[in-house]
Amino acid sequence: MPPAKKKTAKKKAAPKKQSPQPQKNSNAPLILIILLLSTALLFMVNKTMKKNTSRSSFSFKSFLQWPDKKKKIKTVKKITKIKADKKDYITNDKDVDRKKNDKKTSTTIKLYFIRMNEKTEKMYLSVVRRRIKGSDFIKKSLLLLAKGPSAEEKKRGYLNAVPSTLRIRSIAIINKTAVIDFNNAIEKQAAGTILIKRLNQIIYTATQFRDINSISIKINGHYRSTLGSDGLSISGPLQRK
Repeated sequence: MPPAKKKTAKKKAAPKKQSPQPQKNSNAPLILIILLLSTALLFMVNKTMKKNTSRSSFSFKSFLQWPDKKKKIKTVKKITKIKADKKDYITNDKDVDRKKNDKKTSTTIKLYFIRMNEKTEKMYLSVVRRRIKGSDFIKKSLLLLAKGPSAEEKKRGYLNAVPSTLRIRSIAIINKTAVIDFNNAIEKQAAGTILIKRLNQIIYTATQFRDINSISIKINGHYRSTLGSDGLSISGPLQRK
């Protein structure tokens, strides 16, 4: 009999190893948000540091760019020139405004000179007009009076008893009275009728303005009761007759 076949035990195949599967992490979205916020924060910090660095470098830029003193002096001169031009421009503006104001305040004033009536040979006051600008109407009018009539006016017979050397030291308005301080030329080289006409010329020229009804005369800072060698009375306010 043939020998009986030995039964060989079949080896069981080893179970296949399964690769481990990654476990799902529930904190992943939170970590991602933190990373994004950290990146944004770093970006902002870096940008801020760059700005500060640029500002600080700009403040010292002039010193870093001036290798020598000559270049610095030229730059300072240029700045000074710009400032001077600006000053001139402002001054010009002021001059223009002043001229405009002068035009607005210009007015026509009257000067009282003397003329003679050929028939009666009597002297009387006669008016000529001038155009003046600005303020100080009384002072300007009296100074023009002292200059006398023009050449054309002289041909027409206008005369002047007020001396050209007359000066006005000050004028003060008190209760519609102009207190006028003259130099001593007001009483020089005149007497009698000529001195009276001189005084009338001054009174009428000064009192042509609304706020002036009379004048008081000072000579070199002092009130006087009389004027000239004839002792013409000038005490108290003087008005038109």
